[in-house]
Amino acid sequence: MTQTIRAIIVDDEALAQRTISTSLKEFPQVQVAAKCSNGIEAAEAILQHKPSLVFLDIQMPEMNGLELINAIGIDQMPFVIFVTAYDQYAVEAFEKHAFDYLLKPYSPKRFNDALTRVLGFIQKNENDDGSTKLAKVMQDIHPISAYIARLAVRTTSRIYFLQVSEIEWIKAAGNYVEIHANDAEHLLRETMTNLETKLDPQSFLRIHRSIIVNIDCIQEIQPDGHDYIVILRNKTKLGMSRNYKEKLNKAIQAYF
Repeated sequence: MTQTIRAIIVDDEALAQRTISTSLKEFPQVQVAAKCSNGIEAAEAILQHKPSLVFLDIQMPEMNGLELINAIGIDQMPFVIFVTAYDQYAVEAFEKHAFDYLLKPYSPKRFNDALTRVLGFIQKNENDDGSTKLAKVMQDIHPISAYIARLAVRTTSRIYFLQVSEIEWIKAAGNYVEIHANDAEHLLRETMTNLETKLDPQSFLRIHRSIIVNIDCIQEIQPDGHDYIVILRNKTKLGMSRNYKEKLNKAIQAYF
């Protein structure tokens, strides 16, 4: 039995969406779960439909393709075929690392070749390889995007986009992280170590194996036996392991 593959088309041009939909008629095993015209719609669709494949334009309003990948998280993204009229620098990154890409305007044969190749990876369930390749693409195209600007947080009824600059502190909570921002808590399925790599170290610092803090939110530090208490501007008190004290001192000196 042929495996049914859910796909999402993300492009702000209606003609580009129709072109992909028409081309997919040659691949009946691919079911289009949603068509999105910007990154925000796409993030909601990806979290809702959990597709195996996304046709992703780079240049879009509100949230572009790169911001979408960072908001969802590279390890949470399905396989991606970039569909773009982007510059040559990006194309070189696609050629080196992406599973495949379509440079507008593309021919039907180019589309069929790209999709056939990616479907082969999907059927082999090579998701880890997909995340690795996507991470390398992101690093090559736009190195600054290695640090996220916002997170996609899912609630029971909606997708909430949280600006990273609003985060005050983060706590590990089993297979999740507990994000504290604007007197509210948000649970995100993510490991502490992985999230730490996505945050700008000039703004965020790990002060305990289970706590990351926004440096700008720190008001004072007090000794507490062999360890320390970090007090935030909102009066939250966080324990800091002695081993992190020197690292925090350097971060604060560099910050100011």
